Amino acid sequence: SCENAFSVRLVTSFNTTVGLTVNLFLTPLTDPTICDGTSTQLNAVSNATIYSWSPATGLNSTTIPNPIASPTSATQYIVTATLGRCTTTDTVIVNVNSAPIPNAGPDGDICYGQSYTLQGTGGFQYNWTPAIYLNTPSGANPIATPTKTTTYTLSVIDAIGCRSLVTDDVKVLVSR
Repeated sequence: SCENAFSVRLVTSFNTTVGLTVNLFLTPLTDPTICDGTSTQLNAVSNATIYSWSPATGLNSTTIPNPIASPTSATQYIVTATLGRCTTTDTVIVNVNSAPIPNAGPDGDICYGQSYTLQGTGGFQYNWTPAIYLNTPSGANPIATPTKTTTYTLSVIDAIGCRSLVTDDVKVLVSR
C-alpha cells in the first residue's frame, strides 16, 4: 500500500495598526529681538541629525542647529528638523529694532575764545569725537571752546541700547 504524506499550512490574515514610536523632538524656539546691525544665535534644541532653515537671508548657515541670524528687518525663519524618516518644524521670528539716527545740530560760528553749545538729538546716550575742546564728550549739549575750527562727530545709543549705524557731523568755525 501507498502512504500519502502531506502537511497542511494554515495562514490567517487580519488588518491591524502598528504604532511607531517617534523619538524626534524639537524644543519650541523663543522669538528674539535685536538691534539693527547686530545678530543673534538661533538654537534648535533637538535630537535631529539634519537641519534646514528657511529663508537663508540673514543666516550664516541653513544646515546647522544654531545659525547666526543678522536680518535687517523682522524676519520669520522656519527650521525643519529630521531624524531618519521623521521631520518636525518650528517657526521663530527675529524682531529688529531700528537703529537711532543722530543729529549733531546746526553748525556754529564763534570768535576765538568764545564757546558754542552743541545741540545733539536722536539718542539717549551721546558720544562726541574728538573730545578735544569739549567740557564733556557725552550728553546732548556739551560746550565746545575750540581754539581752531573743529568738526565734531556724533554717535548715539537709544533708550533700549541700540547703537546708531551712522554718524552726524557739526562744524564749529572759529574766527580770529
